[in-house]
Amino acid sequence: MTLIEEEFETPDLQLGDTGDGVSQLQRRLTELYYYSGNISGNFGESTQAAVKAFQEDFGLEATGVVDADTQALLFSTEYRPLQYGSSGDDVKELQTRLTELGYFTSKISGNYLESSQTAVREFQERNGLEGTGIADVDTQTLMYSGQAVGKNDRTSAATPTPTPDPGFLVDESATAEPLATVLEEVPFEGNLARGSTGARVKTLQNRLTELGYYTGPVSGNFLGNTLVAVKAFQEQNGLEVDGIVGEMTWNMLFNDLSVVLPEDTPRPTPTPTPVPFAVTVDVNNQVTTVYGRDENGDYTVVVRQMLCSTGTKSYPSDVGDWVLNGRTARWCYFPRWGGHAQYWTRINSSIAFHSVIYNSVNTMDLSVSSYKNLGTRVSHGCIRLTVADAKWIYDNVGEGTVVTIREDLPDDPELRASLELPPLDYSRMLPEETPEPTATPTYISGAMPPMPLEQMKKNSSGEDVWWLQAKLKELGYYGGTVTGTYLGGTVDAATAEQMSKIFLEIIVAPKFTDEALAILTKKKNLRLLELDTTIRAYPKGERVMRKVAGGLLVQEIDDKLLPEDGELKVVTKAQPTAKQMEDLMLAWKIVKHAKSNGIAIAKDHQSLGIGPGQVNRIWSTQMAIERSGDKVRGAALASDAFFPFDDCVKACAEAGISCIIQPGGSVRDQDSIDACDRYGIAMVFTGMRHFKH
Repeated sequence: MTLIEEEFETPDLQLGDTGDGVSQLQRRLTELYYYSGNISGNFGESTQAAVKAFQEDFGLEATGVVDADTQALLFSTEYRPLQYGSSGDDVKELQTRLTELGYFTSKISGNYLESSQTAVREFQERNGLEGTGIADVDTQTLMYSGQAVGKNDRTSAATPTPTPDPGFLVDESATAEPLATVLEEVPFEGNLARGSTGARVKTLQNRLTELGYYTGPVSGNFLGNTLVAVKAFQEQNGLEVDGIVGEMTWNMLFNDLSVVLPEDTPRPTPTPTPVPFAVTVDVNNQVTTVYGRDENGDYTVVVRQMLCSTGTKSYPSDVGDWVLNGRTARWCYFPRWGGHAQYWTRINSSIAFHSVIYNSVNTMDLSVSSYKNLGTRVSHGCIRLTVADAKWIYDNVGEGTVVTIREDLPDDPELRASLELPPLDYSRMLPEETPEPTATPTYISGAMPPMPLEQMKKNSSGEDVWWLQAKLKELGYYGGTVTGTYLGGTVDAATAEQMSKIFLEIIVAPKFTDEALAILTKKKNLRLLELDTTIRAYPKGERVMRKVAGGLLVQEIDDKLLPEDGELKVVTKAQPTAKQMEDLMLAWKIVKHAKSNGIAIAKDHQSLGIGPGQVNRIWSTQMAIERSGDKVRGAALASDAFFPFDDCVKACAEAGISCIIQPGGSVRDQDSIDACDRYGIAMVFTGMRHFKH
């Protein structure tokens, strides 16, 4: 983030003005993510709306006129205000800084959602600011300064660190030289703790190695061995032994008072961890290996090796080190993809170990292709295993286990050959009853719910239902008791109250309470229909009929979202991010139900614009873009059929669309692919189309 100090030549700009000054204004608003239109030099309504949004965010009167005060903020500040729903590289920087300070523990995604909001609020309250959860200019200025107070700091960062008395740091009876040589000071930039990663962790590991406390690899991953070394250093130097590298620990490490163990002093022996295993997932060879500890406490003993299926290139498994701490589930449903699996063990908030796939909660309804594909990259990020292997992980690999997912291991055909897929044995795939939770689940605002989530329908119960009710209650949409039982969509008084505030013509629900009916029947022309909304599965081979002139059209039911194997193909140089894939899948679900030649645009879990079927695809694309408004920049676009020309891609580029999903299959696919590569747009082919008449 570079400070901009640019003189703005035009004193005032407003609706109707033209010229270079307007172009300059539009460019700056684009940099700050307020404007997504063309740099035209014409001050139109979209430019006015962007100016008003900027003024509102910075506490100015939202006039839409670029006066002197607005200019001063536009061209002098290096920070744009960030809040719930913001995205981009500056959000990534914010999350990185909050991680360094100990406030943010989630994945650095570039998306400002609940976890970011909570972290910002905690930072603000810890640093004497109003806890709004909005990263305004004042908040960011303090956050990126040396005065920021970390979550675990005992004193303000602005308070000078007292110089320790070297007398209590050194064993004066030792014959070896106790002190390190004077170092060039390495500035403290925020706390490091177990789970931290990056270059600063490498610097820490290198220094601990120099001082004789650390003997492991300089990996940049702060895990168990690094924790042991930090604690040993703290204990030897009279610091609080908490394993957290705060300012006092850091400054003592990187100055002339650091203790070096004498040569005749044995190095600290790592404290044996209670975790018996470590797990490595080899993406290159599609093998999961469980290691046990040797006599030195290192994880070198191979306990179990198993074939697996990791994520595809479109849905890659999350490479890195992960510490297991999540809930396991006996039998769960894929809400996004459909299907079920057994023996879930959560790796992080997005992926888990689990068994091969079943079409239903019935071990005789196995997806044979899922089983036969073990050993290939076919999952959506999770680690698929045989039922026996998934159960072994479920039963034996507990909380605190480090799981390392790697893509850089060399080819090992002998290893692959030794792990021949066993024949199908349905007797080893019988389900067991999932035990009921022994304690009331704990709901934590802003935290991730238990993963994986099961499909919720009438009379469903469990911890995920508990979280759903608690979240809806927190947002004011649910006024009932949090029971953990899904009552099948009953509209109660609280829900009815929220519905009455918006325009609705008809509400369909399994049941309305008397209180809800009393509220909703006050609205004119609102129709209420009680209907069992349970979605039934279509029997295999069932057809639907459409009446046409002179007869009937009989066709298969379009009851699938993706092909049987669920495989998607990225055809461009640009690879979609995990966030973009979420937006793409939402857009793909929406366009499935739009009229043929339909286009859908989505972003941040929202549908922005739909272009229903037109006689050509560019018209549908233009309609969807127009209806998406200013939010279209960075959004995902889905088309229910292939692009016959590259004109749709060009329209997407002009609007700021970041990624596209479509079936593919045109003889001119390459034209659209080349256009995407020119504009830096990611494109995904599904190999399957939806064509709703």
